[in-house]
Amino acid sequence: MTSLFRQLALTALVAFQALASTPASADTADDVIGLEREAYAGRCSDMGFAEDFLWIGDLNNDKREDALAQGGLVTCDGKPGPDCNALGCMMRVYLKTRDGGYRIGAEVRARAVTVAWRYGIRIIVFDIAGDQCGRAT
Repeated sequence: MTSLFRQLALTALVAFQALASTPASADTADDVIGLEREAYAGRCSDMGFAEDFLWIGDLNNDKREDALAQGGLVTCDGKPGPDCNALGCMMRVYLKTRDGGYRIGAEVRARAVTVAWRYGIRIIVFDIAGDQCGRAT
């Protein structure tokens, strides 16, 4: 298996493994940002979000707009990335449900994320630290 296919397989597994495990849901993209605010509320009195913090688009080819929240683009009391550490920042994938709400499909600690097209489907490529999957970094 080539490195690209391993990365794609890991991406698919991570991004969609937790589809039914999380109860959080929201009605609009603004509500997704609201859920993100709730996640940081106990630690931050003043929060900010970079313009490209929330990516909106169809991630799983179901013709619904999903969302990708990038934790490294959050500021908490003036400090960037409150959940970031040496392994990366928390990224959350929100999938749109049939009733129009959103729910968390995956949470991944990653150094970077890229949303791309491969072979006619949209994929999420997470750059994760090697020690998260049993390899040296």
